[in-house]
Amino acid sequence: MSSEKSALHSPEQTVNTSEISKLFEERLKLLQGILDDIRSEIISRKALRNSALKEIDEELRKLSSLLLEVAPLGRVNYTGKYVDTLNARRMHLEKSISRLKELSRSHKIGSWKDIVELKRELFKILPEYVQLMQLKEVIE
Repeated sequence: MSSEKSALHSPEQTVNTSEISKLFEERLKLLQGILDDIRSEIISRKALRNSALKEIDEELRKLSSLLLEVAPLGRVNYTGKYVDTLNARRMHLEKSISRLKELSRSHKIGSWKDIVELKRELFKILPEYVQLMQLKEVIE
């Protein structure tokens, strides 16, 4: 039995355990880097989305203000070409507002899809990382 114990704790096994531990450590560092990159991308996408939406909201406020100046409450009490010009301007502003609202929705949906995909990647890698951490602790 003492020969079995000495075989279990031989220097060869210690080296193998050390090498295995080193492999786990390298893989863990790689996975940690990937996880950090994904988290960073999620934060970056959220910041980009918020910045784009802020710009769109500012433009919407400007155009809405211009729209009210052109024809408050949709009433134009002028005659002749001036009315046509105001109506054309109003229609242009309304179209611009509509396009900006659509752009805002597109940004929200696009960034949501990007973030969901990044989170999927994160949750694919995370279990492997946790499992390797647990195995590394068992080996050490």
